[in-house]
Amino acid sequence: MSLSRIQSLQLAAVLEDCAVQLDILGCTLKLRIDQKTGPSAPGDMLTKLKRDCEYVSKHVSKLCLELQEKHSVSPLQETLEEDPVIMNRRENRELELKKQTLKRLHAKAQQKNEKLQEIIKVIEDLKHELSEQKTKIASRERIEKTHAEMQLQQVQKQNIQTERSLLRQVELLTQELKNAAEIQDMLVTFLDNQHKEWQEELQQWKQQTEEMLQQKKQQLNNVCCKRTVIADRLMDTEERIGDMEQMVTEDQEEQEKLRQLEEQIRAATKIQAWWRGCMVRRGLGSFKKEGKKKKGKKGKKKK
Repeated sequence: MSLSRIQSLQLAAVLEDCAVQLDILGCTLKLRIDQKTGPSAPGDMLTKLKRDCEYVSKHVSKLCLELQEKHSVSPLQETLEEDPVIMNRRENRELELKKQTLKRLHAKAQQKNEKLQEIIKVIEDLKHELSEQKTKIASRERIEKTHAEMQLQQVQKQNIQTERSLLRQVELLTQELKNAAEIQDMLVTFLDNQHKEWQEELQQWKQQTEEMLQQKKQQLNNVCCKRTVIADRLMDTEERIGDMEQMVTEDQEEQEKLRQLEEQIRAATKIQAWWRGCMVRRGLGSFKKEGKKKKGKKGKKKK
């Protein structure tokens, strides 16, 4: 992999810095290893880290020289691919990662199995509860159905009774309405007859008043004609006219009073005749007593 001069110089500077830091880290590890006396696992780890740091620092220094001279990174890749130590470490890491993943999967599988068993137990409990609830619900539904049927029967009985009572009331109301309609028809016919009679009488009175007015107009015309001829007798004629008007008004008032009395007499005679007819037909009042007396006399004669 070829790089430009600037890029190679930048990478070389970075790698030199890394090499310096690795050297410092190796020195610190040396000091820690010297401080520890007995062999132990942490000491082995420190020695391994020290070796790794030395190995990496060597390769970093080589890479810096190649970058400065050849401006490429290909020799580093070749060395990394050809080094058996690095390959073994990679394989070991992959194996460890696989083992860890297998352990995790095994633990997860165990957890899932435990959860499944718990879920199965919960499902069985729920099934048992569901069966109990179904039985309870079925019993409740039966009780509610019986109760609803009883209520329906009671409501039907009440409805039948109310319907009968309402039909009776309707029949009574229809009879009352028929009677009221008959009475209303009778009253209407009676009032129509009276209205017709009063209209006829009014027409007659209108005709009479019109004739009287025409007569008075003729008299006034005659008086007006005579007024030009007879001026001296004007006062006498005026007085006579006033007297005649008073007489006419008095006559009209007397005629109206007589007409009202005649109408009242006619109405009274009609009412009396109608009432007597009703009494005779139904045998009420004095008519009923006379019938009983006659029957009693006939019974005595037979004895």
